[in-house]
Amino acid sequence: MRKIIEKYAELPESLFKRIYFTFLFGFIPYALLQIIICLYGGSGVDFNHKNVSGVNGALVVLFLYIPMFPLMLAFFTWLYFLLGNFIIRMIKKIFYE
Repeated sequence: MRKIIEKYAELPESLFKRIYFTFLFGFIPYALLQIIICLYGGSGVDFNHKNVSGVNGALVVLFLYIPMFPLMLAFFTWLYFLLGNFIIRMIKKIFYE
């Protein structure tokens, strides 16, 4: 147990950047599908409580949804990781130092 705690008690460098780009590249296939659906008149996207489709809907997905949705997911995942890292460092400090 001590080896595990000591191994994971350190914060990795550029964690937020790694999490963000992982979510970003995972979200791109869905966003491309949504852009295609918007361009061909399928269901649009909801922007400011209006249904936007066509080229405008594709632009909303491209410039707002693609960067912002992974950013929100990455931020909350990063906060969750920091909380867990803080707890494991406290356990290390209390029991192993």
